[in-house]
Amino acid sequence: MVIQSTIDDYLFEPLKTEQSMTPRQHMLHNFMKTRDSDIKYKNQEVLIQTYENWIHCHCLDTKKYTYFYTEEREEKPDAPYGNLSSLRRMRNDLKAIRMDDTAQEVTICNRIANNREEALVYVKKQFRALWDKKKLLDKMLDKINKNGQTRLVFNTEKGSIEAFKKEKHND
Repeated sequence: MVIQSTIDDYLFEPLKTEQSMTPRQHMLHNFMKTRDSDIKYKNQEVLIQTYENWIHCHCLDTKKYTYFYTEEREEKPDAPYGNLSSLRRMRNDLKAIRMDDTAQEVTICNRIANNREEALVYVKKQFRALWDKKKLLDKMLDKINKNGQTRLVFNTEKGSIEAFKKEKHND
């Protein structure tokens, strides 16, 4: 008996069932699912404070799921929140949740999207930002490649393109 493959075998991936998220990432994902989706956190510092409070109320073993933000903030009260290792760990966990195939929700702006339109608006903004960045990088690459080339000028500009600073030699 010959089994013939169909086009569906190549178009659709099987449902992912293996767990690639850590317990802390699962707990953060569950926290985000239980939050009202209309809540927009001003920044990730507010999100981590809310999460830490939620963990202390809903879990017995908090050390397994916490980022130790409160303790780190007490040690470094003047440090900018972007430099705290607890927030770096949370940002990495948010990225892991976004990348995970088993997490079915679309995470945008530190929360789960309410509907398809909201998620599409966010994705389009991200694509637009990438496109602008790509245009800038293309312009920079163009300047790099033109370095040293001669060009037609009318006595007001240099006759060759200098894309880089010349090193000063102290004689």
